[in-house]
Amino acid sequence: MGRLYLGVGTRYQWDGRMCVVVQVLRDGQVLVEDQPGGGQAVVTRAELTAAWDRGAVRFEVRGPGARAEGAATLATGYTIADFHVVPEAERGEAWRRYALIRPLLAWPAQVRTRRAIEAYLSSLSSDAGRAAGKGDGASSRGSVERYLRAFEASGGDIRALVPAAEWGGVGESRLGAEVEGIIQGVLGECRAAPAQRTVRDVYFMVVERVRVRNQGRAPEERLAPPGLSTIERRVRAGGEAGAGEVLRRRPGPGERQAAAGVRPGPRATRPLERVELDHTVLDLIVVDEEDRLPIGRPTVTLALDVYSGLPAGLHVGFEAAGYGAAMRCLLHSILPKEDARARYGTQQGWPVYGLPETLVVDREPHLVGGDLADACGQLGIHLDPTPVRRPWFKGAIERQFRTQNTGLVHGLPGTTFSHVLARGEYDAAGMACISLTRFREILHMYLLDVYGQEWNRGVEGVPAQRWAAAVAGGGRRRCTTTRGRCGCYWDGARCGRSSGRGSTTCACGTRVRSWRRCMCRSRRRSGVRGRPGCGCRRCTRSTRGASRCGSTG
Repeated sequence: MGRLYLGVGTRYQWDGRMCVVVQVLRDGQVLVEDQPGGGQAVVTRAELTAAWDRGAVRFEVRGPGARAEGAATLATGYTIADFHVVPEAERGEAWRRYALIRPLLAWPAQVRTRRAIEAYLSSLSSDAGRAAGKGDGASSRGSVERYLRAFEASGGDIRALVPAAEWGGVGESRLGAEVEGIIQGVLGECRAAPAQRTVRDVYFMVVERVRVRNQGRAPEERLAPPGLSTIERRVRAGGEAGAGEVLRRRPGPGERQAAAGVRPGPRATRPLERVELDHTVLDLIVVDEEDRLPIGRPTVTLALDVYSGLPAGLHVGFEAAGYGAAMRCLLHSILPKEDARARYGTQQGWPVYGLPETLVVDREPHLVGGDLADACGQLGIHLDPTPVRRPWFKGAIERQFRTQNTGLVHGLPGTTFSHVLARGEYDAAGMACISLTRFREILHMYLLDVYGQEWNRGVEGVPAQRWAAAVAGGGRRRCTTTRGRCGCYWDGARCGRSSGRGSTTCACGTRVRSWRRCMCRSRRRSGVRGRPGCGCRRCTRSTRGASRCGSTG
């Protein structure tokens, strides 16, 4: 117990009787009234002190944590008997609150106004206050006033500043064990069978269980149902996650994936090692080139080199997503695109071409059917379909579509935006004015001059620079021919043209049949027939009429 000021209104218990001081007399005497009986008597301070010393008198204590002991109706004790047993964190918070209000205790009551307290707290948040060690922790003016009232009412007892959760009133159940068991049982059933429900639904479930338990009981033995606010506190005791387990249905795989953290996908180590291909319906209405009337939304098929972040191939048309669009896009990604500047008016060229090592597609029937698999098998491309409804397995191309929409398409006249809420009352068909041919030019300019030249967080660099650096540093690309392929990897030189019926000439200078491979794996060092070659010694052996380059360098 803190300091006790014996004055008018002071209450105490003497041998089970509650008394109150009604008047302070001279010579250390006080006039007290026996509240149950109504009689009055004069006692001295010395008599009260002696009775308190032998335990016959218990003075009333005030402030948070004050409680009545035994059958007494007067609060004469504290919930926390010893401040030392309070956990260290709560004791530290109590001392922080004490250091915060200590300067204010010396202020007169007429000076300690709300404006003065706010000015005091503002000074603590300054550099001088932090340097003095008083700026730690955030307390509002209302909290400081509450600390002052509790501390002064307790007579300066530090236990009055311990956080309220330790006092046993707030945060401690006042319900009976049987009712508490019913509540926890209902919450457990809700967690075991997630469904879309409200706190009121849970409350009605608890009330119904209490009603069933009360059947057959005497009126004085029946359980009292808890209140709605009690059930809400129990439901939200575990925070937002705990409330979600009780009030929400079980999320599906897509919802769980959306709520989970984003993890990086497979990382490519060289150009064309991993190419992702996908279709999307354009968020743009294009018009006819002759009558300028809206004709619909075209479909974009894009192949993306994951290593560099540059688009490898592109196809834009009105045909639905299918095998034809996928093969046109794949052919466009394999062949050189040296005419991009002249054809589409771009400032940058399109350096990406060659056979991809792995082609990643989703589970659309035209992409996992036998036609695309057979074509990739003949070209030595590994076809890698992603799992069903798992678009994050090819997150690079999905993110590129979003960047393309937000960075280009949604700013063009005639855009339909991503959804009707974003579109609002915008008349997409009425504002459309771009033809399909013109959009192809705009898209090429965006992909090569803007997207390819800006920093890409996915590849951690500029796509065009990553491609150029990889090729200049010896990044391997599979060489291709018009009739077949050569199995060698080369450093950027274009493969030779056909040199005769049924045979081709590789960049290394070797003539091979379309079904044969040149086995060279070395880097070029000299020119052969006016084209870059591998510089190896020409093999003079023949195997069934087809020459093979078997040099190791």
